[in-house]
Amino acid sequence: MTTTVGSHRSGRRLLCIFLCLFTLPAWADSPIYLAGQYTLLITEASMMNYDVDNDSRADQVRDRLESLDPEMQQWLATLPAAERTRLGDDWRGLRKAMLGDNDGAGLVHGYDGYLQSVYTLHRDSLRRALLQAADEEAEGDLSETCVQMMRILASYMNVAANPFGGFALSFEDKDTDLARLVTEMDAHWERLLRQETVPTVRSAHTKWQFIRSSILRATEESLPFIVSYQSRQILAQLGDEMGLSIR
Repeated sequence: MTTTVGSHRSGRRLLCIFLCLFTLPAWADSPIYLAGQYTLLITEASMMNYDVDNDSRADQVRDRLESLDPEMQQWLATLPAAERTRLGDDWRGLRKAMLGDNDGAGLVHGYDGYLQSVYTLHRDSLRRALLQAADEEAEGDLSETCVQMMRILASYMNVAANPFGGFALSFEDKDTDLARLVTEMDAHWERLLRQETVPTVRSAHTKWQFIRSSILRATEESLPFIVSYQSRQILAQLGDEMGLSIR
């Protein structure tokens, strides 16, 4: 029997996916975890427009996409058929926008498709579906605060990366209304801090206070390095308290 190089590669890829599915952490298909990883992907892709070390950012985007793929596939497999098809198409379209294919280069290969790629990343229904699923999974003030932080970070990067600013965006997506999101976040923190006194949560809240005003001024003064860095630290700290590695 003869085989081709392509069949060998396909076989290795299938074996890799198969092994990954059986070596994923128990929480890898948690919607909260997946929403967190997707939010970090949004952040890293958006930061490619700002960071002079673009090669490093491109590597981060590429690595996160590849590590997230088997986890996303596992979660998609749990969805009803119609939703699985719709969101699966979104995920494949996103990977194409980021990584490219035989028809053209993706975001990680240069800036040519930057705005279109980042717009795809921010606007697709997969982001909304993941955040909604994370909301449904969240139980208690800790997890609810963590999910709200994801929504704010994704929204801030959306506004910061969009050439038309957040004013126009707010008419088409309520999740770009940062003033409302910040007010809701304040209420989340208030409820959480009534119950949680551990240093990690207190530290996360201090970081929130540091970036709160910058988030509100997103359309006037964009500070993506500061906001993205502190927000990632907040997600990591809250995630650690929940037993999820959101980093």
